[in-house]
Amino acid sequence: MIELHVWGPGFTLPSIDPLCLAAISYLNLTLPKDSWSLVASSNPLLSPTKSLPALRENDIWVSGFAPIVEYLSQRIPVSLDADNLDSLEAAKCTAFTAYIITRAQEILDLSLYVSHQNFVSAVRPLYTRLLPFPVQYYLPSSLRSAAKARTDHLGLTLIDVEPEKEITPASMAESSAARATAAEKLVREANVPKSLLKTSPETSLNIRLAALCDEFMETLEKRLGAGRYMLGDNLPSSLDCLTLAYLALLLIPQLPHKFANEAMCRHPRLCAYVHDLRTRFVGPAVDVDEVLRGEAKDSSSLPWAKAEKGDLPWLTGVFFDAAKKAVYEPVRRVKSNDDPTEQEDLNPYLAAARRNAKETQRREWWKSLAMVTGSVAAFLGYVVYVGILRVPLLDDLNQNEPEALSNMNVTTAQDMLSVLKDPEPEGKDGYEDEDRDGNEEEEEDDDDDDDDDIEDDE
Repeated sequence: MIELHVWGPGFTLPSIDPLCLAAISYLNLTLPKDSWSLVASSNPLLSPTKSLPALRENDIWVSGFAPIVEYLSQRIPVSLDADNLDSLEAAKCTAFTAYIITRAQEILDLSLYVSHQNFVSAVRPLYTRLLPFPVQYYLPSSLRSAAKARTDHLGLTLIDVEPEKEITPASMAESSAARATAAEKLVREANVPKSLLKTSPETSLNIRLAALCDEFMETLEKRLGAGRYMLGDNLPSSLDCLTLAYLALLLIPQLPHKFANEAMCRHPRLCAYVHDLRTRFVGPAVDVDEVLRGEAKDSSSLPWAKAEKGDLPWLTGVFFDAAKKAVYEPVRRVKSNDDPTEQEDLNPYLAAARRNAKETQRREWWKSLAMVTGSVAAFLGYVVYVGILRVPLLDDLNQNEPEALSNMNVTTAQDMLSVLKDPEPEGKDGYEDEDRDGNEEEEEDDDDDDDDDIEDDE
């Protein structure tokens, strides 16, 4: 029996992670339902690479979407790529797979994790339902930090600012001359249109997000054309599984900051593609509570197995990773902030937004550290409470002391008293030898005197 371990469901989709969703689609198309099971473990520490999706067959672990596709192509008689694609189509499949993973992942990171509104109101509560205590307080922030690192080069830090925080004139540049110089440098070095410098920060952000999404989606729309699949009309490929996964997570979630959903709606051809493939690849909507309770197998077209809960080895590994990141992450950030080669936003609006984002990031880090510390303390308390770890108390030691004293050997105690009454000085044998030698010398002297007296008498 093949097991596929994935991040849990979310937004009515079988998984909140695009690569896990792509792996689910691929196995659902290539394997019979009774030959594999789907486990919403949400536990990346299961696999050797500490990542999901992870496929397990007996003692063999395979992690990642592409390695899973490669493993199944050698393991099962039906392969979506090897059997249906010629050499040219296989090359296109490889190229577009790399393009989608790179560009779509950036948009998805901005939409689900970097956006403060979307993360706080929708994504973090979802992970709280999927993860056990106390990992639910640490892991979402860790995933968000990784998403920020992947999208930092885009310069869209304004999306991370809390909506209630407004950028005031006091937070901008101090003089109009400095703002003009910064604007000229921004136009010259960053190729930013002058029209963007006259708009509000929110409008500039929305324009840049729309341009980023439209460029990616227009490329996919051209590749799809009038066909049913990305590489033709006949049969789907692994590229369709991957494309569906990313586009579905951009289109279906209803989020407060819905720039990704609005971009998808501007491309109706891609929306129709997503709705068509979703029904056949992953089935109808998925309920999170049913999956977590183990009741989704009968009502779903997917072979759901019982969702795993966090065990002691998993929690120990998570706490170890959290402690390591808490030590090294501040050092890395200080080095990054002190790097003179790092280019700052020269637009005064964006510069103020970056400062607010850094403030928010600093508060989030301290919150994460406090949560990790509290979680470790709660975990240790739970371990002591259930009896896994027993701490000896002072009362136990006092209760055992009379028993130990009663078992003392009486003879030993009497010997100790005799030693205290008649102590022997150190080096006793040495003193006796010296006294004996002295007495012998005195006796020899007496004998010599007696001999002298006898000679005088004679």
